[in-house]
Amino acid sequence: MSFRIGESHHLYYGIALILASFLWGGVWLWLPGALLVLDDLLQHFCGVDPSPIHRLYVRYLWPIPFVQRLNRWLDHVL
Repeated sequence: MSFRIGESHHLYYGIALILASFLWGGVWLWLPGALLVLDDLLQHFCGVDPSPIHRLYVRYLWPIPFVQRLNRWLDHVL
């Protein structure tokens, strides 16, 4: 499994949530952020493919056209 820094990864979203939790406090941002970071590490560095969150994303979120457009935009921006 490869990790391309220029693509959007849920690692980035997890780190952003953890950092936001320091600003606004509370486990409600820190815990989901930590789960996203852990899942990305499992996927890219431990070889768990597909990762648990990736399975949920593909099954429930990817079919939504807005999510597909948002993902393409994030890949382009990063």
